[in-house]
Amino acid sequence: MKTLRAARKKQKITQRELAEMLSKKLGINVSQQQICNYETDFSIPPLDKLIALEDALNVSLIKEYRALLKRGLRRDMRNRFKNGRKSIRPV
Repeated sequence: MKTLRAARKKQKITQRELAEMLSKKLGINVSQQQICNYETDFSIPPLDKLIALEDALNVSLIKEYRALLKRGLRRDMRNRFKNGRKSIRPV
């Protein structure tokens, strides 16, 4: 979600700080990796986290959320990963 990343950067909050804010707000563990996954459209946040993200960053994410659902996240993931696995080659 490009809007999520832009709003977070505008407020000068790291992914880890945002994850800690959500963890306190929701009372569940939210990791920095989850925030990264949401920002890169690797996964879509559940509605409770989406609402908490909107509140924490004072931004609306619902239009982008709907577009991701419409577009079909699974199709995008298939294009990114061959055979469902990320190809990592040593440097």
